[in-house]
Amino acid sequence: MKGLSAIFSPELLILYSFFFFYTFSRSIMGVSVPLFVKEVGISTALYGLIVSVAGALSTAVRIPSGVIADKIDRRIPLAIGLLSQGVFTATIYFADDFLDLLILLLSISALGTVSYISAMPMIAEAGKGKGMPFGIMHFFGYMAGFAGTGVSALISEKYDLRKTFFLAGMPLILISALILMTVRERTIKATRRTKFSFFADLRAIRNKSVLVRFCAIKSLDAFAFGAASFIPMLGSKVGLSYGQIFSIYSLRSGTRALISLAGGFLADKVRRKWLYVGTYVVSTLYFLLLFLSALNRIFFPLAFIAFSINPLFVPGLLAYTMDSFPEEDRSKAIGIEGTFTSIFATLGPSFAGFMASSNLMAPFITSTFLELVALTITFTLP
Repeated sequence: MKGLSAIFSPELLILYSFFFFYTFSRSIMGVSVPLFVKEVGISTALYGLIVSVAGALSTAVRIPSGVIADKIDRRIPLAIGLLSQGVFTATIYFADDFLDLLILLLSISALGTVSYISAMPMIAEAGKGKGMPFGIMHFFGYMAGFAGTGVSALISEKYDLRKTFFLAGMPLILISALILMTVRERTIKATRRTKFSFFADLRAIRNKSVLVRFCAIKSLDAFAFGAASFIPMLGSKVGLSYGQIFSIYSLRSGTRALISLAGGFLADKVRRKWLYVGTYVVSTLYFLLLFLSALNRIFFPLAFIAFSINPLFVPGLLAYTMDSFPEEDRSKAIGIEGTFTSIFATLGPSFAGFMASSNLMAPFITSTFLELVALTITFTLP
């Protein structure tokens, strides 16, 4: 009972709820926004511009958000980010043109990043360094993705597409208030802080060599996953029907939700470095099997089966990142790592598309090599 109370404390339950509704909102937005763009007559070119600028803004605010979140009570940027994000999301209901949508989606993108970077160290601290809270968090996230798209599909069919934005925004407003009321304030002792200065704070980060390796690993992985945009095309090329491809993706999502709970348990039983190694063994195998599907299509579903066990390792990765830095550096570390990841995640699909235009299989063998390099670096982690 003591173990259960530790991972289901009121504080952690609120933080799990944050991640559920954060993912719930994003899953609704991922489907509703493109449909809304079509409904109000905004061109695909302009929508593409909005997505690109929103991604760039999210990248730009990561490091400043990390510096600020490490200096103040993290509940404040988390709650303000969620409250504002909820208000702007619900306000899309009233949007009528390109400029309205541009302002709202840019604001939501930036505020979502602020919330995430503030929340991850809070989960580590409330969970006292345990990996299981991250496993439960991912379970809630996967279930939220399923629930968000399902409920929004029902509402858009029975009522109106615009109402899905209220559904996405209102829970974020509610959870922001609960965070301020339930989650305990955690402050960093003044003697452990540098004077408030953006660049001085960045220079003061401890364990820089570990952070460099984390950034290299995640950047290679993000760039490699540019090939993922072309996986449905690969499935069609090897002779699978659209229905079979959708079924494979759906089964993967359900499986990952369950496995993430086992991943939280494993994160507390195994040296976390080896969870990093396991993650990139799986990723390397994933792209290799996708490449081999050109020889026999049986390798295509096998690739998804292999990748479905990835959540067994992911909770340990987050816990390991938190373990590697003192409390006053955790948000900055996530912000820096996330900045590099975001940059390479943006470049990856373009590079993969260039290669795929000549040979659809080229991105997958290239990604296999990149994941193998990332795997090699994981062996150097402490």
